[in-house]
Amino acid sequence: MAEPPIRRNSTEAKGGTNVRAIKWVLALSLLLAVIAMAWTYAAAPQGTQDGATTNADPR
Repeated sequence: MAEPPIRRNSTEAKGGTNVRAIKWVLALSLLLAVIAMAWTYAAAPQGTQDGATTNADPR
């Protein structure tokens, strides 16, 4: 015999996940990643920020 389906209200189905908290974590992570990339770019030696060379033999 088949078991009856489990019925849950919206609070039980969500399992207590707070979407607003997840958005803050993602926003903070993105902000920290952008700050880290900007700091890395600013701290890099100036000669390495010129991009690719057009010279076929870079010696």
